[in-house]
Amino acid sequence: MFTIQLGYLFSTSTLYILRPLLLLFYTVWGLLYIKKNQLYFFKATALGKWLCAFLLLQLLIFVGMSSVFLGVWLENSWGYTFLNHPSEIKYISLAAYMVMVCALYFFPQVIYLNVDQIKRSFNPQEVYWWKLDQLVNACYIFNKPFLNPTLHLDQFGELVQVDQKELRDFFELYLFTNFTDEMNRLRIQFAKNLIREGCLQVKCLDTLHIESGFLNKSDLSRYFVEFAGESMEDYMLKFKIN
Repeated sequence: MFTIQLGYLFSTSTLYILRPLLLLFYTVWGLLYIKKNQLYFFKATALGKWLCAFLLLQLLIFVGMSSVFLGVWLENSWGYTFLNHPSEIKYISLAAYMVMVCALYFFPQVIYLNVDQIKRSFNPQEVYWWKLDQLVNACYIFNKPFLNPTLHLDQFGELVQVDQKELRDFFELYLFTNFTDEMNRLRIQFAKNLIREGCLQVKCLDTLHIESGFLNKSDLSRYFVEFAGESMEDYMLKFKIN
């Protein structure tokens, strides 16, 4: 009969130590990851409590496995026994493990703790971000905060009454940009509107960077190429010809 002897790769004592340590690492990492992305897990999708329960069950398995493995290792290596009820510990660990396995059928997303890959795949978050998007766009239209060249994220957060971290996630994870680039994009749009409305004379162009929210002309020219895909001179030429 064909058999595999894992002892050639790992000793029994090494396996007894590695298994619970790996389980502990994944459990602690998972809890820290949920805390770091609590906006997504607790506000947008409300999955946080289920994932915490899943990881706490995992922690229970770690306690059971580590105690049994440590007890077996000590008994085999040093002849010392401290487990009075090893069977009960194993049964508790097995029950927690079965609950975890069954939970995967009801909450398969617990397998994918890499939020960055799946954040936009859940409809509840789309609704959550969509509401925030409406709030931010209303602020753009009525307040035009991007015309302030020294605007910071915390100042913008005060305008829309939204936490700074939540806004940072909104720009990065929903709009796939950052706050600075988004403000510069809006400034370029505003500058293009001014040009379309007739800002083609030298006197108007001299103050165009101020009117559109830039500190200097070089920033206006540089970001115009980046966000409009052409130079400001080429863009103005279209309207001069017409």
